[in-house]
Order: sequence, then structure tokens, then C-alpha cells
Amino acid sequence: MRHLLAAVAALALSSPAFAHITVDASRLTLSEVVLEFPDVLLLKLDKFDADSSAYVFAVEEALTGKPPETKTVRFELQAKGKPVPRLAGLKAGDPVILFVGSPDNRALAFAAGGWFLTTPDQGWQRFTQFRDDFRQLFDGTLPELADAVRALRRGEDVVVPIHPAGGGRRSGRS
Repeated sequence: MRHLLAAVAALALSSPAFAHITVDASRLTLSEVVLEFPDVLLLKLDKFDADSSAYVFAVEEALTGKPPETKTVRFELQAKGKPVPRLAGLKAGDPVILFVGSPDNRALAFAAGGWFLTTPDQGWQRFTQFRDDFRQLFDGTLPELADAVRALRRGEDVVVPIHPAGGGRRSGRS
């Protein structure tokens, strides 16, 4: 019995486990994602070179956490050396929400083209893959996502549009 109590105490006092985003998004809530990524930034596309897939975003607002030291975030949005077609429609002034600061150093982004992962590399956020399953935890507009993150930062409950596995859009609590 003493060993069981010691094991329970050790678990209770250990550092929190992180819900790494390698899991299916159907097992996550938006509030868990915000906890995983302590810094959430609202960005606006400042300039880009479509041929090289280089995009420079200006930091508009820190939705959670601390503002970054730099006022810009650079993205390389290509896969296998070619521009990512779903993100090719981004134009100057378009917003993106970037979730950063996870323990595994990856970032999660939400843009008009959907949810995608990036990996930092030599001052750039490099596209790694789309995560369409993240529509299961949020499937609304970018302003709705920004408002939901702000509300979560204030400690409020939020109800957001989701796209559950199997289809159909509905609302989910986070």
C-alpha cells in the first residue's frame, strides 16, 4: 500500500505531460492545443516571393504568451521543392495564426488553406505537412479562432465550430 501511495504521489508531483501533436486531433480540444503551445501569434502577410515560396509575416498581436523578440516571422511554404498549392492563394495582408513554444519545437499554423505544421530551421518556419484532422477541434474562420484563443487566455469557456470525423459541421466545447 505504501508503494502505491508513493507512486500516486510521484505522478501527482511530476511535471505535466504534453499532448504532442502527433496524436489524432479528435482526441484534443482547442484549450489543450493552447496549453501545448504557450505563445499564439496573430500574423499578417507582409511580403512574399511565390517562386521561392518565401513568406514574411508581420506580428500583429500576441494572442497568448509573450510577443516574440522579432517583429516578423519567415515561412518557407513548399513541399518537395515545390510551392504548396493549398497555400498559394495567400496574398499581402492575409492573416495567419501561429502556435509556437511547444516542447518539441514545432509550430502549428492556421491559415485560409487549413491547419499545417512547421519546423523551425535557420530562422525560418518550414512547412512539414497539413493536419486536416485539426478541423475536428476547430473548423471556423480565422477571426473566430483568434477570438476563441483570447477567451481561453481570459479563462473563459468557449464553444467553437468543429468538423467531427465522419462529416457534418457542429459546435464543440473547449
